[in-house]
Amino acid sequence: MRSFFLFPSGRFALYGSLLLLILSLGCSIGGDSSGALPSDLPIDRDSADPLGSLAAAEGKMLVTEFAKDGCSACAVMERILDRVEPLVDGKARILRINVDGEPVLTRRYSIRLVPTILFYEPNGEFFLRHEGIIGEDDLVRLVQNISGQAAVD
Repeated sequence: MRSFFLFPSGRFALYGSLLLLILSLGCSIGGDSSGALPSDLPIDRDSADPLGSLAAAEGKMLVTEFAKDGCSACAVMERILDRVEPLVDGKARILRINVDGEPVLTRRYSIRLVPTILFYEPNGEFFLRHEGIIGEDDLVRLVQNISGQAAVD
């Protein structure tokens, strides 16, 4: 009797493991994107650290996701951020940046994999860089710990 797993043994197990690894790490960014920064992005483009300046100006934590259209890991992360946003409302601002539409910021922050999430403290100080998917509970706990709030159960 043979038991079946998600990926059978042999070559398929290797391919399945590689696929799961790629999905968990994110998508690489390729090609040369061009285009100007949209004027509606609420950042100070002249600042040495535009995202840090935004966090300091608003006085709350900034969670910035760099993502790309067509990236499956980015789509998963977007759904997680959509669920987390109401839980951290008032404590953090969630900003989404499409790497194709923001090549200048993508280069400035050395984004090589998407999704990449940059975390800034309310004082504008850079705190953490995370590449790949981060779980909903971990994200909420992280925001609440940084912002000094009690965890939501």
